[in-house]
Amino acid sequence: MIEKIKDLIGNAIIRFAEKEGVRPIEISLAIHTKNEDCLPQYYYMVGKSSKKDENGDTLDLDFVSDIMGKKFDFLNYSGNVAFFIQQKFKFFESFYTEQQFLAKRLYLFIRPINDEAKDFIVLLYHNTEKVKTFTIEELFEM
Repeated sequence: MIEKIKDLIGNAIIRFAEKEGVRPIEISLAIHTKNEDCLPQYYYMVGKSSKKDENGDTLDLDFVSDIMGKKFDFLNYSGNVAFFIQQKFKFFESFYTEQQFLAKRLYLFIRPINDEAKDFIVLLYHNTEKVKTFTIEELFEM
């Protein structure tokens, strides 16, 4: 399962890098939630700037078409990933209760460690403060 997720993320990052005309190492996949149910929203960053739409707002990504690069999700990867991310945001919110972290202020940034985009680091931010760095494997173990 972890390898499948890493392949999906790597392929998406490579597609975004090609679209932007940059190296994959310059792309980060960002995951955020703005609601109490912790449903994830996705976008990507080029360097330190989020990709914008034609109105200048952060361009939200659709998990199936933009990240998976598919028209249909017959195996329900999007639902499984959304559930997994929901649980992680709730875990981080409860784990960091002393700091009063709110899930809707948490961000996960997934960045490749090289241009092959096969291995990644995951950065957890609360607003603009970096809280923790870990691997995708460690994220699954939490």
